[in-house]
Order: sequence, then structure tokens, then C-alpha cells
Amino acid sequence: MSFEAEYMPIGIMEGFVFESQKLNYENNINIALYTDGVTEARNETGDEFELERLIKIFEETRDMSSKEIIKTIINELDKFVGKASQHDDTTIMIIKSK
Repeated sequence: MSFEAEYMPIGIMEGFVFESQKLNYENNINIALYTDGVTEARNETGDEFELERLIKIFEETRDMSSKEIIKTIINELDKFVGKASQHDDTTIMIIKSK
């Protein structure tokens, strides 16, 4: 598979159309990139982790390092899921500005 783009998006699939955008931001901003496997992770009763829960954790950890934020999210996700098997990957990336 080859792409003729200046930057290759994460998780690109053949035939997927994408456009690039620039993001201008102030200092001290945190950005979370994640796959739907995080918010759609299910516990043993079939409830999903959901975006609202992820946002709450992200807001509560805003002053932590990227590594600490990811560790906290993964720990909360593991507690929520318990022993339920998952149907998708869980990928998280945190970007912090200084």
C-alpha cells in the first residue's frame, strides 16, 4: 500500500479519503487520541466505558505527565472491564504542550 501524502495518518486503510488540518492552540493544552476500542470497551454486564467516563478521567489527570495520564486511563479501563473479553483494540496517545 502506498500513499502520496506529506504526512501519513495513523490507522489509515486503503481507499480511505482524508484531509489534513492544522491545529492552533495556546500553551498548556492536553490532547488525547484514542481508538473506539477504549470508549466501546465493555464490562461483564455489557455496559460500555463511554466517552463521558474517558473525558472525566482526562480532566481529573490534566496536571499529570502523559505517562501518568495513560497509566490512570488504562487502570480505570481495566477495573471497568474486569474479566470481560474485548472485541477491539485499545490504543491511547496523549500529547501535552508546555
